[in-house]
Amino acid sequence: MIASRLAVGALATVVFAVVGDSDAYAQSYPSKPVKIIVPLTAGSVVDALVRVVAQYMQPRLGQSVIVENRPGGGQSIGAKAVAVADPDGYTLLSLNNGHYFGLTPNAGYDPVKM
Repeated sequence: MIASRLAVGALATVVFAVVGDSDAYAQSYPSKPVKIIVPLTAGSVVDALVRVVAQYMQPRLGQSVIVENRPGGGQSIGAKAVAVADPDGYTLLSLNNGHYFGLTPNAGYDPVKM
């Protein structure tokens, strides 16, 4: 229960950061679909919450919000996909509060510099 509350709080922070006040952001964003990577299996609590948030974001952003599950490797597979994506704000990462992907020695990226 506490984990889901923390996940909801973290996800709400992302939503407000992305959606926020539309007048404060450049009018050209987003000009293409936004992808949220969930490094957990489909049907998990975090996945379900992200899908609800994505439905909320779509009409506000005026673009599709795609939820993509990339489980495995202690969440490092999904995190690496976001780390190597273009840093343009169109690929987001959602984690649960128990993530430990940064401790994986061969993750293929530096979690501190992400």
